[in-house]
Amino acid sequence: MLNIAKLNHFNGEYLKQLPAEEFVQWMLPHLVREGFVSDSVSTEQMDLIRLFAPMLQTRVSLWDEEAREYVRPYFQAPTQVKENLLIKGCTVDKVREVLLGAREVLASAASYDASELEASLTDLATRMDLKKKLLLAVVRMAFTGRDVSMPMFHSISILGRTETLSRLDAAAAALADPIS
Repeated sequence: MLNIAKLNHFNGEYLKQLPAEEFVQWMLPHLVREGFVSDSVSTEQMDLIRLFAPMLQTRVSLWDEEAREYVRPYFQAPTQVKENLLIKGCTVDKVREVLLGAREVLASAASYDASELEASLTDLATRMDLKKKLLLAVVRMAFTGRDVSMPMFHSISILGRTETLSRLDAAAAALADPIS
């Protein structure tokens, strides 16, 4: 009997063993089909793909909705919906406070090194007397539009200051909109 789960597992193991550039080449047709890049991928896009590919390579066994949603934040800012930003146990005002605090910390970060970003946001959670998990859930939702993503600090580091701050600003603006 054909065991699809086992085949997917084997495929995932195969993908993990691919050299980095082969994995990138495996991804390209999928990225083109999804509309994330065109057939003539720019050097800048290839550089971006090469930065996030190692994180994706350890997480997927095939190109499916999960893989697509993992890479979407690298190409498209999330559509901010107020309801999605309201993390369980947080009021609108608390989420806004977290977003503004995170924006301030990330705007003033001397470096966009992932470990330094993590330390800065962890310190912010302590200063705000919040669980780190809650603060990061708010930032992750604002940054990716999802509650599950590839490693957030690396992703923020890859996309950089301007894009990160833009996404936090969009999320804060979405909180001002009435719930539809």
